[in-house]
Amino acid sequence: MAYRDHDNYIQLVRQRLFTAAKILARVLPVDHSMAGLQPWAEEFGRQTGLRITVIDADGRVLADNQGNPATMDNHSGRPEVQEAQRTGTGVSIRFSHTVEKNELYLAHRLEPKGNRRLVLRLALPLQEISQGFRSAQQGLLLIWIFLFLLALGLGYLFTRSLTGRIESIRKFSEKVAHGNLDARVK
Repeated sequence: MAYRDHDNYIQLVRQRLFTAAKILARVLPVDHSMAGLQPWAEEFGRQTGLRITVIDADGRVLADNQGNPATMDNHSGRPEVQEAQRTGTGVSIRFSHTVEKNELYLAHRLEPKGNRRLVLRLALPLQEISQGFRSAQQGLLLIWIFLFLLALGLGYLFTRSLTGRIESIRKFSEKVAHGNLDARVK
């Protein structure tokens, strides 16, 4: 059950990355040089908390907010980039040698602007995704504990009220059995 919940949570994160990619694609600078894209990637990476990479059609990294694009390998062989080139969107979970973490990647092929065809790739470390999932689980656990204690308290009050009424009926019955016909029960 927890495995399926974690998969569902990863699906939600994928959807979040896809939505962020569509929004970021709209504000991508017209200047597609490293000088124009790198400050953009760094700024929006800070604002979103995501790793942002811009890759050209040949796989050359033009911008990356967590690494130096000039020293990065060609990304044309990355599974998410290949899938994005074919279908428009690609997703993969794998180890990043740049940041040395397992990451969830989502690559989104952008509509060509001028003669350049770009891929916008977003990533989140799996550790952060797992922490978010654990936080959500802990929040749900606290809610369940609160509801259980509330039900327990209400059950106790109801039971106590009911046993009090039964005790009143028992005392009434004893009085009538001893001949007190004036006895009343509430």
